[in-house]
Amino acid sequence: MRRALSIDEKALGPESPRAAVDLYLLAKLDELRAKYGEAESLYKRSLAIDEKALGPDHPLVAGDLESLAHLYCQLGKFSDAEPLYKRALEIFEQSLGPEHPHIAVTAHNLASVLRQLGRNADAKAYDEKVKRIPASIR
Repeated sequence: MRRALSIDEKALGPESPRAAVDLYLLAKLDELRAKYGEAESLYKRSLAIDEKALGPDHPLVAGDLESLAHLYCQLGKFSDAEPLYKRALEIFEQSLGPEHPHIAVTAHNLASVLRQLGRNADAKAYDEKVKRIPASIR
């Protein structure tokens, strides 16, 4: 993966969407290998490239935000994960529609983070959002 990143950065430039994909995949690998600091850095670089190349409201940006939020949850950094999940949810709702399966997943994850932060009442609002999505598409 690092070799692929090097090749893509040389051929397409370090800010290319392809480099962002390589960075994202490397981050996933580092996360699986419990190299959390490296994964965080790579996710952030991928996010920055995608925001610049695709715009701040693109669904792939939301996916980047979710992955970084998930990493923060693994590290117990729930306060850092919350705004990332909220922004991802907003992007998914705007770009994919209110009944898309990603809405249910992201709202569920956000509710879980809010419970970890002791904000059960806030979590219930997101639980309700999940319930409004037909079970057949969740």
